[in-house]
Amino acid sequence: MTTMQVNLPDTVTEYISRQIASGDFATPSEYLAFLVEQARATAAQRRLDDLLDEGLESGPPIAFTTQWWQSRKQQLLATLPAEHDK
Repeated sequence: MTTMQVNLPDTVTEYISRQIASGDFATPSEYLAFLVEQARATAAQRRLDDLLDEGLESGPPIAFTTQWWQSRKQQLLATLPAEHDK
């Protein structure tokens, strides 16, 4: 674990102290780690949303039927290199 010194306004440190006093967090470090994890989750959700939007805008929709999946599987298998006898 790494120690990091951070300068915060008094209003922020008072708020963090209240969060600790409420019993939801044991230490300021635990509270800040929680906030960082929330920020990471939010960023990951934004990335997923962007990828979904990109997929939706990438062309006309495809009906994913059993026949389509079988055809796609055959196409992908055809791209694999042939296995050599041992």
